[in-house]
Amino acid sequence: DSLNALDEDKQRMMAKLEREKAAFDKDLDRYLEEVKAFKEHSDPNNMVKIVDAANTLDNKLREAQDKAADFNKREKVFGYQPTEYTKLAEMMEDFAPFYKLWTTMSDFHTKKQSWLTGSFLELQADEIERDVTDWWTSSYRLMRNLEDTAPGPAEVAGLLRTQTDSFKRFVPLIQALASPALKERHWSTLSERVGKDISPDDELTLQQLLDEGIMEHMAT
Repeated sequence: DSLNALDEDKQRMMAKLEREKAAFDKDLDRYLEEVKAFKEHSDPNNMVKIVDAANTLDNKLREAQDKAADFNKREKVFGYQPTEYTKLAEMMEDFAPFYKLWTTMSDFHTKKQSWLTGSFLELQADEIERDVTDWWTSSYRLMRNLEDTAPGPAEVAGLLRTQTDSFKRFVPLIQALASPALKERHWSTLSERVGKDISPDDELTLQQLLDEGIMEHMAT
């Protein structure tokens, strides 16, 4: 009797596993459609929405990986041959450049905003240079990677490269001026050149300096 009960338990657990796997396959089909949709996302004005969708899908795919591993573990217990989820691995590989593109785009815009409007004297030139160079390099790789299969997103990568390239021009300015140790006379000289008093206080921002046309004066 106890053997029968054990056998029934096993049958029940195996049936449950099969049901879960069938539902999982349907999930994977849905995720595949979502991954394909990223080939069409190409409007930077929709960035917030697209980044949100990218993060959600990334979480779903990671959870799917965990679920597949769990199924394989249970299959092993029942003496089954583990199911190979190659479709999931391919999906993750296909999705990776789109995820990288939109999250990089988002990081750049968020940080750029804080660098322009935050306290100028607190800017870390080395960190900014490293970030901007990373994004600039990534955007070029993404552009090349996507241009044949997803021309829309490849254009977004090209736009990101142009924007990071533009911002790179400000790095020498930040390196030269964003230091609390910079002597008062440097600021006085700069104020004379610009024709306006620029005081290096906590309120000063990069945006203010750019608005004053500081780039033209730095070049002289």
